[in-house]
Amino acid sequence: MSKIYVYVLLAAIAFIGCKSRKDASLSKTPPAVKKVEPSAASPQAILLNTAAANANTFTFYKSRGTANYRDAKTQIELEVEITMEKNSYIMLSAKAVLGIEVTRVLLTQDTISILDRMNRKHIVTDYRYIEKLTNTKLSLSQLQQLFIGNPLFTPSDSNSSVDSILNYIVVNSLVSPTHTQMLYLRQSTVKPTRNLITDKSNGREFKTEYDEFHIQGSNMYPSDFTINIRAEKSVECRFTLNYFAFVKEKELNFVVPKNYQTLRM
Repeated sequence: MSKIYVYVLLAAIAFIGCKSRKDASLSKTPPAVKKVEPSAASPQAILLNTAAANANTFTFYKSRGTANYRDAKTQIELEVEITMEKNSYIMLSAKAVLGIEVTRVLLTQDTISILDRMNRKHIVTDYRYIEKLTNTKLSLSQLQQLFIGNPLFTPSDSNSSVDSILNYIVVNSLVSPTHTQMLYLRQSTVKPTRNLITDKSNGREFKTEYDEFHIQGSNMYPSDFTINIRAEKSVECRFTLNYFAFVKEKELNFVVPKNYQTLRM
């Protein structure tokens, strides 16, 4: 059961299949696009620099809402709270009915700790665990980018090609010898609405789609997004977030009870 909660965390991560979804809508007027000064660079390089200039930023982030997880055998809805400090940690708390916490997951730069409340276990692992689940090498910083609505891998002029489809700018990038990233940017905001990582060697995919946003200054944080993973198993998790905070009011609370069994994976 603990794997489900890690998938929920990842589904608080990104795309599978070719199903169509409604065009991304905005909860408020979108922020103005930050302009990049003209230069001798190519139009593609200017566009990628504009996208980088308009990326969402954060120092501290907290959100609450629900996560609907499903795979071939399981479907479950959980209340979730996501807390992050930039380049420091991500903590996810998942609660079932009546507000009973069933798991708490903490990711730091090199360690993943999972409190399995149902079975009184403390599972300790590293990012190879996430790589096995998603078929994609991901760092703490990249997972934070997923939650705030930025590309997992920042495209560069040297490894990318750019095209346009309807209201979207499509950026295809080679992010490793075996993995590509297809990024859909909304033309009006130059911010992502879809991010698809594909392993060319086996066709496995990791996809994130952003449908609704919470606008805070020049930032558009995803409030309704879906993560689809086709890797070790096929899973989908949809996050619907209705509370956001960006000021840290108290310290991180992740305590392992003394009566929990510690397992290292």
